[in-house]
Amino acid sequence: MIALVLVLCLSAVACSVGADLSPHFDKHGLKVARESADVLAVMFYAPWCGHSKKLLPSWDETASDINKKVAEGALSGMAFGKVDCVEEPSLYWK
Repeated sequence: MIALVLVLCLSAVACSVGADLSPHFDKHGLKVARESADVLAVMFYAPWCGHSKKLLPSWDETASDINKKVAEGALSGMAFGKVDCVEEPSLYWK
């Protein structure tokens, strides 16, 4: 299955603050998402990134809406999530 990976990197990457509305991918979770989704949007973030702190609320809202529609069957083949590059540095450098 072909996966389109959309990578959003602001400054160096983006930050997790407040409600956690989009799933965090670890190495295994990202692999599963890449294999199962036709379109995969991933936000790579770091907890210290100011630009990312500004983007995160919009990212989480969009990810929550899309993932909910996928779960309900209204959309298919799409997945949104994020990777903490401090916790998962090997995923950031691939």
